[in-house]
Amino acid sequence: MEETTPPQAKSGTMTNVLLLALVLILGGSAFYFYTTGEHHDHDHDHDHDHVHHMHVESQRDFVAGMIPHHEEAVVTSRILLAQGGTTEAIRALAEDIIRVQEEEIAQLKAWHEEWYGEPYVDDGSYMPMMRPLEGLSGVELDRTYLEDMIVHHEGAILMAEEVMPHITHEEIRAMANDIMTTQAAEIALMREFLEGLGE
Repeated sequence: MEETTPPQAKSGTMTNVLLLALVLILGGSAFYFYTTGEHHDHDHDHDHDHVHHMHVESQRDFVAGMIPHHEEAVVTSRILLAQGGTTEAIRALAEDIIRVQEEEIAQLKAWHEEWYGEPYVDDGSYMPMMRPLEGLSGVELDRTYLEDMIVHHEGAILMAEEVMPHITHEEIRAMANDIMTTQAAEIALMREFLEGLGE
């Protein structure tokens, strides 16, 4: 006689699956989640189903939040360069990210001290958005870097958009516009690089 699964057991199994999914989704709750497209596995070619970014409710939020956000991009790009990178184009992109974002970090720190009367101090609230690259090499290194930097750039663009209603210094408007333009172009470039890497 064929056994059947009691409805209660099926219900309990489904509940457990949903709870597990909820726990995974809520991991890293210090960030806000923005749905940007269809879900893809983190180990495959993807644009990521969610963008994590620091919520901006004031110009000061933008200044203090973009500094560690940029610093993560710079550090990760330096690791890529130190560990190889399989193409000159990807290495050139990483070098450009370092150059531009280091300049913006220095400017943001100067504005923080000038406008808010105190030097910027990292309060430890920033949560990393990018996976560690240590131990990776070759195509795996490039793919991880590109996938995560796309999401990282999307977060910066969202922050730049969010600060617009709160701007009290036109310098921030100019920088936010530059971030949106530059990083949107780099996202398009990185997606092309990912396609070139293949499976």
